[in-house]
Amino acid sequence: MQNDSESLQQTFSASNEEIANEVVMNNIGTEKNVEPDKKNESLPPKPKRKKKSAIWEDVTEVKDADGVMKISCVHCKRMYSKTKTTPTTQLHRHFQSCPKYLKAKAERRKMDFCKHNLAL
Repeated sequence: MQNDSESLQQTFSASNEEIANEVVMNNIGTEKNVEPDKKNESLPPKPKRKKKSAIWEDVTEVKDADGVMKISCVHCKRMYSKTKTTPTTQLHRHFQSCPKYLKAKAERRKMDFCKHNLAL
């Protein structure tokens, strides 16, 4: 009987070792065992995109007292909120009704017209 219990105990411990080995093999490659990719840590940040609209020539970005970014018209100094994806539509609408901008635009056209006529 002792042989039967010893062989049973050996079989039981051998199957436990196999199960433990299986668990270890199945866990290879999980988040706990994978080292972080060090290549991504050394990459420089992406450069900011260039602002393409001509509107940005007539506005400036300003931080207010609370540290919030705002956009200010260089002509009338009116302030607009700025978000990460601020569309230029609200600025285009402002310039359609900004009297100081319209006056400056008319003067620029007049100067351009005079320069063009003098060149001929």
